[in-house]
Amino acid sequence: MLRDNPFDLVILDFDGTLADPSGRVHPATKQVFSELRQRGVRVVIATGRNWDSLKHRLPELEIDDEAICLNGAAVYDISPVRLRSATTMPPELWRLCLKTARESGHPWIVYTLDGVYAPESSALADRLEDFSRNKVPLTTSPETLLNPVKILLEPGTSDAQTAAEITESLQGRGLYSTVTGFGFVEILQEGVHKGQAASRLAQELGVSRSRVLAIGDNGNDLELLSWAGEGVAMGNASPRVLSQIPLKTGRVEQAGALHYLIQRFGLSVALPVLPQEFQS
Repeated sequence: MLRDNPFDLVILDFDGTLADPSGRVHPATKQVFSELRQRGVRVVIATGRNWDSLKHRLPELEIDDEAICLNGAAVYDISPVRLRSATTMPPELWRLCLKTARESGHPWIVYTLDGVYAPESSALADRLEDFSRNKVPLTTSPETLLNPVKILLEPGTSDAQTAAEITESLQGRGLYSTVTGFGFVEILQEGVHKGQAASRLAQELGVSRSRVLAIGDNGNDLELLSWAGEGVAMGNASPRVLSQIPLKTGRVEQAGALHYLIQRFGLSVALPVLPQEFQS
């Protein structure tokens, strides 16, 4: 690794950080990442998506290092593709997770290491099929699914309130909830998050915490942004993230993450100038 770089490892959220609300990724992303890799910097995506959903977007990024998926429950090597590490729920926690989802009154979807499943046909399942480009099969017995990881709920506009209520109800029971992009709430095992996965990956790669830069926008990025040597909130980040992460950049529509990387590493890529309030 080249020590004249300010960081050796860059970890970025995907939706809301690199991909805008319509799902578009700035065309300069490839160039920025290519220049970082030429300098010996590893670029890692950390997302709530599963591998099948993320892999369709990788050609837009041209990265070949690692990917943190399922909000930290799974880490993959990209080239060649290999599941590097994974954390699944033990049966007793999975039963509690399902009970909590059923009692929430909101539409929900099950994620395992092997795929995404719906307990019934719903608009949520249809949207996730379009989003991930993968079929979401029905399951009448989610208790029997192998390698369960998390449950995704769609509470609508009350996502932050719903996450807080679920987390409070699960206090001390081995589960927690977090807000992700698109107004979703996810229930996961305590200790499973992007920050934990990033810490383990950095240790395996021999990269110290102080040499890690992370950029994100939502509640499921908070542990990662707080852990990294330098954590940066997007201008479109949730109020909770904006209040807890001092360093900020522009909105995703302004390619805020790319601007920050170009400025911080002194890259040669040229982008339109950010508004004054996001210039350091």
